[in-house]
Amino acid sequence: GTFVMPEGLSRKEQKKLLADQKRARHKAALRLKKAKIAERRRKYKAKKEARSGGSDDSSGSEEEGTAKQNPTDSKGPGTVGGGGEEADGPNMAAWDTFELHPAIVGALGRLGFTSPTPIQEACLMPAINGRRDIIGAAQTGSGKTLAFGLPILQRLLAEGGGEPGLPDRS
Repeated sequence: GTFVMPEGLSRKEQKKLLADQKRARHKAALRLKKAKIAERRRKYKAKKEARSGGSDDSSGSEEEGTAKQNPTDSKGPGTVGGGGEEADGPNMAAWDTFELHPAIVGALGRLGFTSPTPIQEACLMPAINGRRDIIGAAQTGSGKTLAFGLPILQRLLAEGGGEPGLPDRS
């Protein structure tokens, strides 16, 4: 609500009181923002578990609000490294939908990106095949930069017909 300045306070006391009120509003806003972020993370995790059949075997020891993508995590879309690997390398079938250049798929496999993240799944098809402009918003670390860069690389490789200047990392 509304703040009413008490009468009889010196100028210095008024400034201090206003600063305290501002600090309290700021802290309340931060608490609200953190609660909203935590709720979004819970919803995302629940949706992710529902998509994967609820086979998430995490111990739940992860602190609230500090979720980070583990590069060796082998669960769910957008995972890097880990599960699904065969004797000859990772299973890259999840990328087949996008009809990416073999050099791109090979590089993704070598880097351990075995499946696209939700933002990548939503953006890549219209950007690559439909050549559409995309506006996407997603959490930090969700793969937006790769979703931006892959269509560019795909077009360059498709139109260039080869891989000039790309080192062979085999």
